[in-house]
Amino acid sequence: MAPASAPLKFACIAFLLGAFTLQAHVGSPDVFFEGNAGPYPVAIAIRPPNVIPGIAEVEVRTPMEGIASIHVVPFPLVGVGSKYPPTADTAKRSNVDPHLYTSAVWLMAFGSYQVRVEIDGVQGHGAISVPIPSIAREIKQMNPGLGWILALLMLLIFAGAVSIAGAAARESTLPEGESPNSARRRRSRLVMAATAFGIFAVLALGNWWWGVEASNYRAHIYKPLTMGAEIEKGLLHLRLTETKWALRANLNDFLPDHGHLMHLFVVRMPELDRIWHLHPDFVGSGEFVQAPPSLPAGRYKLFADVVHASGFPETPVADLEVPTDLHGMPLAGDDAEGISPPLSAFAPQRAVSPLRDGYKMVRLNAAGPLLAKQMQHLAFEVQDSSGHPVTDLEPYMGMAGHAEFLLADASVFAHVHPSGTVPMAALGLTTESKSMESKGIAAHHQSMPHMQGNSLPAQLSFPFGFPKGGRYRMFIQIQRAGLPETACFDFDVRDRLQ
Repeated sequence: MAPASAPLKFACIAFLLGAFTLQAHVGSPDVFFEGNAGPYPVAIAIRPPNVIPGIAEVEVRTPMEGIASIHVVPFPLVGVGSKYPPTADTAKRSNVDPHLYTSAVWLMAFGSYQVRVEIDGVQGHGAISVPIPSIAREIKQMNPGLGWILALLMLLIFAGAVSIAGAAARESTLPEGESPNSARRRRSRLVMAATAFGIFAVLALGNWWWGVEASNYRAHIYKPLTMGAEIEKGLLHLRLTETKWALRANLNDFLPDHGHLMHLFVVRMPELDRIWHLHPDFVGSGEFVQAPPSLPAGRYKLFADVVHASGFPETPVADLEVPTDLHGMPLAGDDAEGISPPLSAFAPQRAVSPLRDGYKMVRLNAAGPLLAKQMQHLAFEVQDSSGHPVTDLEPYMGMAGHAEFLLADASVFAHVHPSGTVPMAALGLTTESKSMESKGIAAHHQSMPHMQGNSLPAQLSFPFGFPKGGRYRMFIQIQRAGLPETACFDFDVRDRLQ
C-alpha cells in the first residue's frame, strides 16, 4: 500500500502499478535451498513478493520418480503461528519438466516465515521447511494515466450524484405538467449543497483513513541496518545502528551462525582483487571488534552477515578507507583471505583457480553466459598438483565450503553455502529442525547431503540465482589441513529476454 495522487487515495488500492524499489539483502532477495525432504532430495527456489500481502513463487525440483503430490504452505517461523500452519496448496507439475513443480502462495503478514514443502510418493512422506523473510521492499505507485482516468470518473460520479439529489428534491413529487416553483428550486439547491458536503466529508474521511494505512505500511517497508566502520587504536570497530522499521529487533539478539555472531566480508574496491572472510567479536549492543589483518592502502566495501533471534537475516554494508598500508595481525581460526586477478582482467572463461601447494579448484560447468533469475547449480572440483581429485578436504565451519557472489558495482552481495542462501541459524528454527532436534537428531546434517561426517568429496556445488545481469565475481572458501583458502571465478550473467 502506498500514497496515491489526491483525491484518489481512498479509491485505488486495486489499481496500484509501477514500483519504487528499496534495497534489501544487498540486492538479492530470492531464496535458494538444496537438501532433503525426508527421503526426497530437493532443490527449492522461492521468490518472495516485493509487497505484503503478496504472492511468493515457489519452485521445487526433485530427481525422484514416483511422486504422488507436493504441497506447499507458508507460515511464521517463530511464535504461536509456527505451531498452526494453514491448509497447504498443491504444487503443479510442469508439462515440460516432470521433475519440476511450481506453486504460488500468499504471504499475508510481515516477519520471519517458513515455506514448508511436503512430498508424498513411493518412498512415503517427507517434509522440509525453508526460512524466508516476509517483508515489503517496494512502494507501489499509481500509473499517472490511470490516475487521470479515475479522477475524471470520480468527477462524473460526483456531478451525477449531486445532480440526481437536486432533481429528486425539486421534481420527485411535482405533479405532471407543472414547473417547479421558487420554493422547490431553493430546496433543490440546499439538497445539492448538502449532498456535495456529504460527499466531500466521505472523501476527507477516506483520505484520512488512507493516510493512516499508508503511514503504517511505510513503517513496515524494510529499512536495512546501517553500519559504521573505522579503525581505532589498531582495531576495526563496527557499529550497527537501528533504523526506523516497524519490525526492527534490538541489537543484542543475534544468533550464532556457524559458531559466529557475525560473518564479515571485506572486499577491496573497485578491482575486487582481495577479500577477507572475518569473524568480529561482539562487545556490546550492536558493536563488534576485530583485530584487522594487514590491509593495503585503498578503498574497501564491508558486508556483515547477522541473524536475529527471530531467524531474520540482515547484511548491513559499510565503506572503509585505508589511507596507508595497515600492518595488522596474522589470520587465525576461521578467518580467511583470498587474492584474485583484478576485475579489469575479468575472465569468465577462466575455469581454474590456483590454491596453495600446487592444488587448484576447477569449475565443472560450461563457461558460457548465464541467465539472471534462474536457479543455477555451480559445481567445482578440488584437484591436487597431478590433477587428481583430492581426499583431504575438511569442513570449513561445518560446511563443505562457503561462497560469496559479488556484482562488479557491489550492488549485489550474497553469502551462499552448498545448501543454498539460507543461514543455518534460521534453518535451525524451522518446524522440521526443531522436531528433529527434540528427538536427538542432528537436523542440519540430516537436511544437507553435502556433509557426511568429516570425510568430504572433492566436488562441491552451490545453488544460486543471479538477481540481474552483469559481471559477477565468486569467491569460495574451503579448508585443508586446518587452513582455509580461497578460490575465485568470474561469471558473465545476462538478463533474461522479456
